[in-house]
Amino acid sequence: MDISYWYDLSDRVTDLENKVNGESDSELTKERKISSFHSTYLKNGQKSSEQSVVYSEEEKKDISKTSEYTYDRLGRITQEK
Repeated sequence: MDISYWYDLSDRVTDLENKVNGESDSELTKERKISSFHSTYLKNGQKSSEQSVVYSEEEKKDISKTSEYTYDRLGRITQEK
């Protein structure tokens, strides 16, 4: 498995991508993305949203989910939608 990370200027992970190599000899040079994540942050450093894309072997397609976060005054997550 190969994992790649991308960072913003504040050294926070903004993107992450997981790939695997092919399983047979003829596929060894092919990489296949199995999941990826993209995060955005508020000015205070808290995560404001995250988009994930995960490949489903069972359904043979990508499954996407986007989450947005709300915080209270103490910085605790109060809502994820």
